[in-house]
Amino acid sequence: MQSIGHPDEISVAHPLALLKFMSGMGQIKGSHEALNLVLGATFAENIRFNTRVDKILFEGTKVVGVRLDSGEVIDTDNVICCTDAVDAIAIAPDMPQDIKDALGTATYCSSWRYVFKFNRRITPDNFILMFLPTHEDRIISTMFDENLQDICSEPGTTLMQVFTVDWHEDELKGMTEEERKARVRKECAEILPAFATEGEVVSCQRYERGINLEPPGQFRAIHSMLERYQDETEGLYLAGEWGYLVACTEGGYLTGKNCALEVAKKLGA
Repeated sequence: MQSIGHPDEISVAHPLALLKFMSGMGQIKGSHEALNLVLGATFAENIRFNTRVDKILFEGTKVVGVRLDSGEVIDTDNVICCTDAVDAIAIAPDMPQDIKDALGTATYCSSWRYVFKFNRRITPDNFILMFLPTHEDRIISTMFDENLQDICSEPGTTLMQVFTVDWHEDELKGMTEEERKARVRKECAEILPAFATEGEVVSCQRYERGINLEPPGQFRAIHSMLERYQDETEGLYLAGEWGYLVACTEGGYLTGKNCALEVAKKLGA
């Protein structure tokens, strides 16, 4: 997915990690939403959804609580911060400066995500994913069929997800919704002709910080910080996709899980 940013914005650590760790491709039935639903149901009595944290509170370098947007303060000795790097800096401004500097190396790219639904298969058998070569004039970069295994829509249909590139973001924001949709459809039709006459747009989302590009310097800065930040703070646990070598949803889940296990061990659970 880093293809929605320029190649020179991405460090060599990312493709090397992909080559080392990637042994195949898989798909979660129901996508990552299934994990969220299970987690939500499991911990429903102990969590609050849609409750925005305004600030993580410190006394010196020790965590003492969190303040919500409503002004309510929740006292706690331990906070697991599972946000992207930008939000982590925003809600924990009292972290030591070197931690904030490391988090500040994380660079994100913006993208529009369109989902087109076709009432038939429009891709070859066993089609998975299409990355398009970088081109300054092209606004789309990645296409894939979310309904490849007939688990996200009716059997025999296609849910084609299309992502736009970061470097045309200013141009795309200046378009009307209809103009932007028509431009995306036109470029898709140059690759898959069915887009010219078929396909209903069933979803359109803009991601301000869609993907962490892992730019040069981030890997060293982040992982050096992760080795020492708990010596500089007490009760703060940092998790997020930026802390995983291959920035991805799975990495975000894994870093959060690891932090939770650390807290459980600390509490003797």
